[in-house]
Amino acid sequence: MSSIQLKTLREEFEYMKQDISDVGVATFISWCNRVGNFIWRKLRESDPDRFMQTQTFAITSDTQTENLPSNFGKIDTLGCGFYLLDNDNEPTHIQLAKTEYGSSQVGYYLDGGNIVFTNCNGNSYTLVYLPKWEKFTAMTDYFTLDKTVNGVIIVDDEYTEYLVDAIDVKYCQWDEDTVSEGNADQRFANVLSELLEEYNRDTSALSIEQPYNSF
Repeated sequence: MSSIQLKTLREEFEYMKQDISDVGVATFISWCNRVGNFIWRKLRESDPDRFMQTQTFAITSDTQTENLPSNFGKIDTLGCGFYLLDNDNEPTHIQLAKTEYGSSQVGYYLDGGNIVFTNCNGNSYTLVYLPKWEKFTAMTDYFTLDKTVNGVIIVDDEYTEYLVDAIDVKYCQWDEDTVSEGNADQRFANVLSELLEEYNRDTSALSIEQPYNSF
């Protein structure tokens, strides 16, 4: 499994279309960003565990403000949130509740690019979150979270066909070819369906805590 570079994707697309000399670099990168935005939303929903990242915070005051990670995206997905660390700095299943400005309850709230911890003094927490995906700016970028060759892969080379078909939809829209656009859109829908079916690596079963375990 390896990541896909935009330069390679353009070459693969050219093999299919034979001549895309009229498509400028900026235009192609724009198409890749639109495709990247769409697929990132779909795939992080399909298999969020692939992309979750962590950051730890040590709280030393009753109300403490910390910067969110620079690549913070969202925490509204199962498994994300703030988890209490035990005395050995190991994560527990105890999750921090959401509070609000001025609250005296134990919890946190988001304030712009910051996290505000309320009444958490003396505790440490690990934030589990889904990061943002960085948009492409050059043909040397890769379909990874940070655009680098060694970054977390969003789409690997096994699914190059998906990306080619997705780019073809954008090409046909740009070329104002309504007949080809319909065909390209159908190919794209077929390959997307297959990709989503294959992408999730784990079972959908989830264990839950039994009531008797709490006593």
